[in-house]
Amino acid sequence: MMRGHRLRSRLLAGGAGIGLMLAMIAGTAPLSSSDSGAATNHVVVLPCAGSPLLASKEPSKELPLGPHALRGYTRVYCQDFPGTALPKGWDTFEGQPKGDPFSMFERWHVRIRGGILRINTYRDPLLKYKWVTGGVCQCGLARSYGAYFIRARITAPGASAIALLWPKNNSWPPEIDFLETWQVPNSSTSTLHFPIAGNPGDHKIQRRIKANLIGWRTWGVTWTPRTIKFTVGTYTYWTVTDPTEIPKLLMTLDLQQQSWCGVFIGGCPVHASSFLIDWVAEFVPNWDHPHPYATDPTPSSATRPTIPSLVG
Repeated sequence: MMRGHRLRSRLLAGGAGIGLMLAMIAGTAPLSSSDSGAATNHVVVLPCAGSPLLASKEPSKELPLGPHALRGYTRVYCQDFPGTALPKGWDTFEGQPKGDPFSMFERWHVRIRGGILRINTYRDPLLKYKWVTGGVCQCGLARSYGAYFIRARITAPGASAIALLWPKNNSWPPEIDFLETWQVPNSSTSTLHFPIAGNPGDHKIQRRIKANLIGWRTWGVTWTPRTIKFTVGTYTYWTVTDPTEIPKLLMTLDLQQQSWCGVFIGGCPVHASSFLIDWVAEFVPNWDHPHPYATDPTPSSATRPTIPSLVG
């Protein structure tokens, strides 16, 4: 295990379409392919920003999950990354990751082009050819519980691509990593970090799954008060069932790369790589009352403090 620290600074960032489900999510069944109207139980369906009408027009050749793709849930957020600007509610990381002294997060390593959010890692000539990475957080929306799905791939092994849920108040742990590629192209780890009352520090459980990370995959996590399910495509490969290990606070979605130069032997990438995200879809259950599936649209503070995090 290697201890890392993430230093994150918020930078202000600044189409409706139809989302269809082409394949079932494991353990669920599609209810509707319509992307309009409102769900029952007071949950409002939002359109998928920038989504085309045809799967063939998507970079990954698969449309975002439809608003009722997950039985018992309704899609409340969908982003297909049109244009060239980071969507409202998303912010970039900037600064040196403490504990990873030979690498850096910079905002210009995050780009949107061709309907893809691109997080790029390379030796940056503007920073004395250090390995520089990028990262974003959906800091404008924190949620307690829900289901998160990203359609993503890496272009090459090297820097670790990570998709995770992070506490809005930065009270780490907990942390839910549902994609972490490390330096390999053919497997990913998922990790749950959690605190234990009376036993300070980080505690974790982890699973590894084999997958072709160069190809497009839909990675997901469904987080409830009683379970956390980790999925890739239509396959649920791990379920956490101990409620004492499951986070109960507001968390945000973060997407990033990290090189880990100087942290351990072989940590540095061999060559440049990118973490590509075609779309993001998020769901909440169809309950009459939002609590405890609460949302908090209040943006985080202007600067996130340095926070310890065990990675992997």
